[in-house]
Amino acid sequence: MGCRCQDLVLFLILCLNLGGQAENDQCKVKDKEIIFYRIPQPAGDERPRVTLVGLFPLHKGADCTEIVSVKNYNGYQRMEAFVMALEKVNHHIYNSDVFIETILYDTCSDSLAEYPIRVLQHANKMIEAEKKDPSKKKNMIIGVVGAAYSSVTKPFAKATLALKLPLVSYAATNRDLSSYKMFARTVWSDDILAETITDIIYNFHLTSLKTLGTSGSDNSKTLTEKILEVKDKRIESKSPEHDHDHDNFSLCDVVEFPKKQNSSGFEEVTQHILDSLVDAYVVALKADTKLPFLDKLKEIQKKSTSNLTRRLQLISTDTWDISDDLNKYTEIAHLLINSITIVEDSSDESKNATRVHIQNIVNEYFRDPQKFKISKTQNPWFEEFWRAVSNCFKLQNCTYKRDLADFKIDSKVENVMNTAVLYAKTFGKYKREKCPDKTDKTCIYNIFDGQDYFDNYILNTKDLKSLFGKNKIGLDCHGDSMPMYAIYQLQTQRLTYKKIGTWNYNSDNVGTLTLDTSKTKQLTENKNMKGKHGTECKPKCEGSEKEVFLQRSGSGDNVFVDDCCHTCHTLSANEVLEKGKNIDCAAGFWPNTDQSTCERIWTEVRYIPNYDGSSPPVLTVDLMCSLFMIIIAGYAGFFFVHREHDAVTKTGVHYFPFIFGGAFLCQVSGLVFLNSSLNGPTCSFIQYLSGLCPTIMFTAIVVKTRKVYRIFIHTFQENRTSLVDVGNLDMCPASIEHRLVKLMAPKTRQIVTIFAMIGVQFIIISIWIIVHDASDFDDLIDVYPNKRHIQICNINLTEFFGVQGYNFILVIMCTVYGYMTRHVRSDFNETKYISFAMFTVCLVWMSGLFIIVAVMNIGTYNFHSELYEPELHASVFSFMLALSGMAVIGIMFTNKLYLILKKSEKDTVTDVGEGSQ
Repeated sequence: MGCRCQDLVLFLILCLNLGGQAENDQCKVKDKEIIFYRIPQPAGDERPRVTLVGLFPLHKGADCTEIVSVKNYNGYQRMEAFVMALEKVNHHIYNSDVFIETILYDTCSDSLAEYPIRVLQHANKMIEAEKKDPSKKKNMIIGVVGAAYSSVTKPFAKATLALKLPLVSYAATNRDLSSYKMFARTVWSDDILAETITDIIYNFHLTSLKTLGTSGSDNSKTLTEKILEVKDKRIESKSPEHDHDHDNFSLCDVVEFPKKQNSSGFEEVTQHILDSLVDAYVVALKADTKLPFLDKLKEIQKKSTSNLTRRLQLISTDTWDISDDLNKYTEIAHLLINSITIVEDSSDESKNATRVHIQNIVNEYFRDPQKFKISKTQNPWFEEFWRAVSNCFKLQNCTYKRDLADFKIDSKVENVMNTAVLYAKTFGKYKREKCPDKTDKTCIYNIFDGQDYFDNYILNTKDLKSLFGKNKIGLDCHGDSMPMYAIYQLQTQRLTYKKIGTWNYNSDNVGTLTLDTSKTKQLTENKNMKGKHGTECKPKCEGSEKEVFLQRSGSGDNVFVDDCCHTCHTLSANEVLEKGKNIDCAAGFWPNTDQSTCERIWTEVRYIPNYDGSSPPVLTVDLMCSLFMIIIAGYAGFFFVHREHDAVTKTGVHYFPFIFGGAFLCQVSGLVFLNSSLNGPTCSFIQYLSGLCPTIMFTAIVVKTRKVYRIFIHTFQENRTSLVDVGNLDMCPASIEHRLVKLMAPKTRQIVTIFAMIGVQFIIISIWIIVHDASDFDDLIDVYPNKRHIQICNINLTEFFGVQGYNFILVIMCTVYGYMTRHVRSDFNETKYISFAMFTVCLVWMSGLFIIVAVMNIGTYNFHSELYEPELHASVFSFMLALSGMAVIGIMFTNKLYLILKKSEKDTVTDVGEGSQ
């Protein structure tokens, strides 16, 4: 029954770990063949036996077939180190009263802990089955060793806790694990690593660093946060143990490598590292990213036309390790030289013992391979391991590759051995105290309590000697071992590691970095060679200059910023300094007073203004239009009072409302355009008004000059002086003209003609508005000139000029008719004033169009625009219309005003013609 309950607990934990990863939202675990390596109690050994379950990362991948080769196959090394240690403690005085068996499994590097939980379930079933077999000695699981990776250990610890089994890891260093129940480790938290790295940064007086990590892993970010936390505490405390000159170094955000070397971002990250100006790098890469990174450096070196000169000065965590063979990277030694690696301070004796142990296995295999294969006490993964190490498909043919003298041993093998010593020592003590009667062989199985064993025995481990060397094993109240780091440095062009110092706790329990100055090569700051004070990475800014992070190019999402390094930059009017980056404010936003953030110019849409009536261009045009309106109104009033005067009657009184009305509306158009509250109807009204007001004026003048031409052209035929005078310029066919003469009086016919010509312009504007609205354009558009946000009609000013095309044709017709009637006798020579007025209008219009199109920038308004640029453009257009109206009135009617004021005799008037009535 107990076995079934434990299986159920493990199954539920497995389902919870898988969560949404399971297919169809059900707990389905992919079947994998479970292979194990068991070391049983030898026959004849009468001591009670117990079992440790050991977990080691031998393979990886979805199907668990790719052997883990990082750090010189450290998974296999650690497993054999544990086997060797267990053999020794079982024959050691530590464990004279009990024999510890072990069942070893591959974790498959499964970060969900699916497979590790299944193998724990497998081991549990195996032991429970033996309990029921009367032919077998009693047995029980007293604890678990592993796992290596923190990502696997975290979920796996839930399973061991549910079974009330102690879990002791030899490699998992995640800081969160310190708070896990029934969990201990023969290593220590990454928090200690952060202290060590901080001391190294201070020792070498580094001012700027960047952290390197692997995508998908939080270790690099956690380490960065902890280093900065340690630095802040050091600055606050200013403790004498950590009194350094450079206590305010910068540590940048993490730059992450993609998991796959062949991804596009991998090379860009590597190039960014070479381009950066930081003094050094804190390397927290996952183990399987290390060699691909070095391979990419080699590849970039080969592409470069000259040697890369940037010393990277890597300060690496133990994931980098020192066991990998770097002989093939000597061509980039100048990049890696003086780099530092921090690893557990394992004794050379433990490494040598592990090498000898593996060498013995190799020798035994080659003495009799067949006997080795059928042995049930040999590691089932040995052949695969040795095939990968020796690079031989058929091991029998590789007789020359048997010597392990140069085989590099993983730095954590001593930590693995310490787990065996820890369990052997503490469980031996537990048995002796709980079962003092040595003759009672079953006592320990009846009273064993995993929680009691962990809390009162494992956690009380102090100054326990390791199997080899002088190192001691001790745990604190969190289950973390006492930290002991060795500091190695890459030296010489052959890239050999040399131990230059240690980091451990002194007698006052304070972490202390001790370096051998005779062996240590100095790391250097990236000095500034450009004339500014400070370093090249961090120059000192002066005056209004701001510290802006150096931006390094990439592509796509891989655009990198050196958030340690900065340049000195004077912000432009539209820039803000946001998290060290100078950025332009988006349209509709403007920097606050200290240029630290962008703020909305107008928080609510309904409050967004139109043209600024108080701007100089608008005020100027308003003043001129108002003045012109007064003048035009004065002229109109004067001629209305003297409407019986020959100068008025002979001009044609019925033309006056159109000419004066059109001129007056030209002034109104400018005022409405610049000062109205704009919306869809208002914009349409302005389009009609600005297009029709000149039409009203010019159609009346066309009809008037055409009438003069019709009356006098045949009289002047005999006296023409140029070829331009030849021909009939009358636009109306004679047949239609004769019918209209019969139907309407002359004045009525002229008024109808004026309205008909005005109607043509009305139709043109209407079609234009309909086409424009059909294009799904908004009535108003938001524009952002300089630091402003305004809304204006969604019509380009050049389009406004386009609508005036019909009016320009009318102006040309007026000019031509005026020119053709220039030879009328002096009684009717007012046409010369009309011609002059039309020439003036042409000049005004062409000047206005040239100013807006050629001189002014009428593209998209932005913060480079002048403050009142939209108002200036609109004012030029409005003033052009206003000046056109004023020019017509002033040039055509000032002479008549003068004649009336002279009060000359009616019969003596010489400059006024009879007009066209």
